[in-house]
Amino acid sequence: MNEIDDYAAAVDESWRAGFSALLACVRENVPDGYEERVLWGMPTWAVPLSRYPAGYLGDPKIPLPYLSIAAQKRHLAFYHLGLYARAEAREAFVRDWAAKSFRRKPDLGKSCARFMNPDELPLDVIGRSCRLFSVEEWVAEYEASRKG
Repeated sequence: MNEIDDYAAAVDESWRAGFSALLACVRENVPDGYEERVLWGMPTWAVPLSRYPAGYLGDPKIPLPYLSIAAQKRHLAFYHLGLYARAEAREAFVRDWAAKSFRRKPDLGKSCARFMNPDELPLDVIGRSCRLFSVEEWVAEYEASRKG
């Protein structure tokens, strides 16, 4: 087992099946080249320091994060920095999620989607969003945002 599998095993039983589905979805859809690790206490997919040695916010000890997932006390969370970086990606995510016709409207922060009901995870929408950026595209997007 790795540290993400340890995290998944420790998820509260009420969220475990939903979290496992979310984890499987991300693992199946994140483009090759991202490194799977725990950052900030949650499973994260990041650009390895070997590919982007400048690191996140100029810290060469922290790899550039792409997305993270978490099981919180009241929801499952999907953090995707690409949705924050690119408005049209965020709009498509919200539109596609809302089209699933779940009873709730999407609960979305700047880069965090919160899912209150693990049975209503829009896994196809999440999967598409995972594929938005290759490692090279994400590094270019991040660098452009730092210059702007």
